[in-house]
Amino acid sequence: MNQSISSERNYGIDLLKVISMFFVVNLHLLGLGGILTSFPGDNASFWTAWLLEIAMLCAVNCFAMATGYLMADRSFRYRKMVPMWLTVQLYSVLIMMISYQFYLKDISYLAWLSYLLPVTAPYYWYFTAYFGLFFFIPFANILIASISRKQHFILLFTGFLLFSVSGIVNFGNLNNKDSFNLSGGYSMWWLLYLYFVGAGIKKYNFFMSLHRLQALAGYGCMVGLTFLSKFLIHRILAQYDRFLPYSYYLSVYGEDRFTPYLSPTILLSGLFLMVFCLKTPVPRWLHRPLKWISPMLFQVYVIHAHPSVCAVIYNGFTAFSTYSPIVLTACVLAVSLGIFIGCICIDWFRLQLFRLLRIEKLVDCAADWFNAKARCVFTVFEKI
Repeated sequence: MNQSISSERNYGIDLLKVISMFFVVNLHLLGLGGILTSFPGDNASFWTAWLLEIAMLCAVNCFAMATGYLMADRSFRYRKMVPMWLTVQLYSVLIMMISYQFYLKDISYLAWLSYLLPVTAPYYWYFTAYFGLFFFIPFANILIASISRKQHFILLFTGFLLFSVSGIVNFGNLNNKDSFNLSGGYSMWWLLYLYFVGAGIKKYNFFMSLHRLQALAGYGCMVGLTFLSKFLIHRILAQYDRFLPYSYYLSVYGEDRFTPYLSPTILLSGLFLMVFCLKTPVPRWLHRPLKWISPMLFQVYVIHAHPSVCAVIYNGFTAFSTYSPIVLTACVLAVSLGIFIGCICIDWFRLQLFRLLRIEKLVDCAADWFNAKARCVFTVFEKI
């Protein structure tokens, strides 16, 4: 049976989520760690760092598409958000208290308030966007169930043209890199579109006719095209800088025009990577580790993207820019793997605590009570 339509647990999706979260750690290390901005010139190490960045930029898109793949045909319950909320709340406050105790003493009352309400703060942008998306999922699923295969494909193709391709020719709005105020992909609405993409792959096997090697080649081609676009535009702008200010051409063309999450090449690279993972047979010896690690993957993001942790990472790895391309690559991957494993170990203890306190059972009891009260309120309003 095709792995993408099996009723059993799909370990290819688990593999995709592991790869995507590892990519996210690498992206934060390259960007926040100061590696990409600390090169004295565009030498071989500079382009190696950017190749790593571009190869991993599809991570966020992959995570959102995986959500659509997993949840489009499942029964939906709002109570599923509560454990995630509690986990983010726990880490937001706990990490802040630890950092305040040791090295961050000057924290305003507004900052403390933001840590108490992480969904309203900008530092967990993906959680905020996902939180908003979560409440639209049941309505998105109704739409997905009611439209035909052709209509679903038209929906995806229309979104591809409007949200993704339009950004390439949008020369008047470089900051957002899109024409429809999707904030360059840092948006609930972009995640909603990716949800439809993942759902289409699950329900109609879109793109699943590709062989896994073809999908891998497609991923490589998209990464190569993105890298080539940055390389060529960078060099062209550097040449024109002799005649007119570099900032003028940068504002019109932008060497990073193909690197936002909305970019067609970044979107397609994530899609090809997802198909590759779905079509790749996962060895049985990996099933148990993937099943074990899957519930803790999102917390890797929650822990290492906390502002207090980011303050430690910020410009802390600029020395990597002085290394050779091979050493640079090895160091970035090794440090990212260390952060990834460290976050998994931390969250394992959190998971044991939640099980000991029977958090899920408490959430179910609270949700049942809330649902009963909500039904009473709705009944009253229906009579008005």
